[in-house]
Amino acid sequence: MVLFRDARESHFAHAACATALVAALAMVLGACHRKEKRVLRTEPWPAPMASASAGFIPVEGKSTPYRIESASVNLELPARRKKPQGSLRQIEGTIELDLSHPENSRATLRADLLSLSLGAGERRADPTLLARAFDWLELSADHPQAERDRNRYAVLQIDGFDPVTQPDDDSRRSRSAHVLGHGTLTLHHFRVPVSVELDVELKPSDESGPGKLLIRTRRPLVVSLTSHDILPRDARGTVLTAALSELGSEVGKDARISAELVARPAPSTPNP
Repeated sequence: MVLFRDARESHFAHAACATALVAALAMVLGACHRKEKRVLRTEPWPAPMASASAGFIPVEGKSTPYRIESASVNLELPARRKKPQGSLRQIEGTIELDLSHPENSRATLRADLLSLSLGAGERRADPTLLARAFDWLELSADHPQAERDRNRYAVLQIDGFDPVTQPDDDSRRSRSAHVLGHGTLTLHHFRVPVSVELDVELKPSDESGPGKLLIRTRRPLVVSLTSHDILPRDARGTVLTAALSELGSEVGKDARISAELVARPAPSTPNP
């Protein structure tokens, strides 16, 4: 039950989004290995040296676009009596990576909530539970199409990051870092500030193609349902006051979202 509207509360996280998220890579991409002499590096991290085998090298001093190639986003809504679980299958997004000023890197992840699957225990699909979730999200067929379109997507916008650990220096095969991304989550047309803790790894280019970025949530991103006005509703969107007790009892008050994302350098647009 991943879900979105403008609110002022924030829940500190751990998405399957998304899964923002990737801005952190800036520092990962930038460690340079020299044989002659090791130099203590400080930000901004220099770009790696070109080599004959490098199919793609981010350019220092300008942003480099990446695009989400694949994503795995899972969620849980643990409550006292039950523990609904599910996943989102359709995730898209882009990353603008700035090596010189990683704090200016950006990431946008968008999840199609109509791709949500939901069940109780061991992620078995439960059509009845999913139908109720769509009622709560105001995505059921009884709503006007314009309203369904407005509620259809959850958008995680990462506007900057803080490094928690320094990137690996000695591996020519990959670079990794632990980072904290800051931004907003728009769900059920409510936008809420969020922070998400990520592990980011850069794989080098090889004969199979350009290097890829691997991004994983280090801890689940916690999303408050009430902060996004996600409440028990009927198919027409009327809040079911008598069913409010289900929050915390049958369905968790928070959705806990975990994500694993793979991004590749976006193809350059040819000049007209």
